[in-house]
Amino acid sequence: MASFSLLGRSATALLFSFLVAGAAAQTLTISPGGFVTPGSTVTLSYEDPARANQTIVVTITGGHPPRIEAVPIQLDGSGKGTGNWKVPTGWRKGYVNAPGCREQIITITLTPPPVPQ
Repeated sequence: MASFSLLGRSATALLFSFLVAGAAAQTLTISPGGFVTPGSTVTLSYEDPARANQTIVVTITGGHPPRIEAVPIQLDGSGKGTGNWKVPTGWRKGYVNAPGCREQIITITLTPPPVPQ
């Protein structure tokens, strides 16, 4: 009975490590980070080796009334790709979602923040 319990714990630990590794496999990077202004271009970089040579769609939701914009990104053989999004006028925030990634928020300002001196 003790060996079954040890085996069960080992299998559970192994399963957990696969789940954690799978959850961390996708990454979305937004550039520039911080604040952006209407009319500027944001670069969305996505990586997921499990989706190599596929097209994924990143969605950005915002505005009033709310609307959704889609940015398709073609991934290369290693699962990396980029897409661009032009920041619309009238938005204050953009809620960015990509497959397997946590939602990220883009803050949109009418004027750029001051540069620290």
